[in-house]
Amino acid sequence: LEKVLPEREIRSVYLAYLLSKQEYDKASRLVRFMRYKEEAWMALNRSLYEMELDEVRKILTAKGEIIPRRDRVEALRRLHAYEEALHLASEKLEQSPYDYRLYKQLRDLTMEHANKVEVAQTLQTRKGYKELRGDYGVVFRDEERGLSLQFFASHMKPLERDGATLKKAPEGYVLGTKLLGRRERSSFELSVGVFQRLNSVPFFEARVTSEHIKRTQLSLKVGKNVQANETLYLYLGGKKDYVIGSARHNITGRTSLYMELERSIFEAQDGTKLGTGTRFYTLLSHYLRFGYPDIQLRAYGQLADYSQTGKVGNIQRILPGNFQVMPQSYSLLGFGFSVGYINRDYYTRVWRPFFGFDMGVNSRYGGFYAFSLGAGGLIFDKDHLTLELDFSRNTGSVQESVLDLQLRYRRWF
Repeated sequence: LEKVLPEREIRSVYLAYLLSKQEYDKASRLVRFMRYKEEAWMALNRSLYEMELDEVRKILTAKGEIIPRRDRVEALRRLHAYEEALHLASEKLEQSPYDYRLYKQLRDLTMEHANKVEVAQTLQTRKGYKELRGDYGVVFRDEERGLSLQFFASHMKPLERDGATLKKAPEGYVLGTKLLGRRERSSFELSVGVFQRLNSVPFFEARVTSEHIKRTQLSLKVGKNVQANETLYLYLGGKKDYVIGSARHNITGRTSLYMELERSIFEAQDGTKLGTGTRFYTLLSHYLRFGYPDIQLRAYGQLADYSQTGKVGNIQRILPGNFQVMPQSYSLLGFGFSVGYINRDYYTRVWRPFFGFDMGVNSRYGGFYAFSLGAGGLIFDKDHLTLELDFSRNTGSVQESVLDLQLRYRRWF
């Protein structure tokens, strides 16, 4: 190599090699004591590692245009210039729609690194019942400590009911707060609050997540007295305790495998035990493209086994007759695709449509299908509005169709 390249080029290649292996300390010694010359992106990466933010700012000001796009986005994030980082990541992803790392930067910036206020209104129509639900939340983040504090509330107002399905439909609300903590390879969530339907019920949820295994995320989540939604009667008058273990492995930058196992105990809101349930879910997903129109393909399966005690507790107050409160056991196998969901889930500056479709087989009810369509984009500045229509038929333990029409607004500050 020395006979082909001059010494300065060899040194540059060696520095690049050290940085690619994240051997920042060795690279710094060569620059400082051996007078190795480094390119702008090398100096930026070293400064980011050493948390020399003044130096990062100087490099971006002097040579920002020649810095690689992902390095610039990360530098802006470290400088807490979230709006500029979001704009840059979104713009560059449109130019390079297959750049997975840039896509991940945009996703993380949108979801994790800015204060946020959110309002959503959902009109839901299902068999024998129609409801208007309002969800409200605000998130405050402390990036230096890696903490977030969220306050959330919901109001559920019944609009229509079929007397043959429901004797009465109680109005409801949820009030709660959530604390989130994040470290380099782990995170935790802790939620407490109260919800009201037939009774006022305090609830608790906690989750810990680890990413110490390469390309793998492991998670354990527990809940006590949490709202249940497996059936309409559980949604209006039930609650559950649960333990969920999950794992996600990124097979490649485009393909991931997700598995989830849940064990639940169901109760009426007066504490009467209704039954138990075990559910296993697995999903294989593959991205054909990351930038808009992002395209995802997926195949998934679910096994659910439920048992019941035969008791209904105070859910009897809403039952018009001898109806089954607990869900029925079933298995499900399906596949689907989505297009443009980046404009549904993440901050983007332009209005664009999105669409998704799923179909498959439900062992209890035969074929099932579901679709979603809508559009999302910018309204004023640093915000995102989404209008979405979702429809599903026989996708769970109950033979029914569910239609949701949702308007969702988020603003980062």
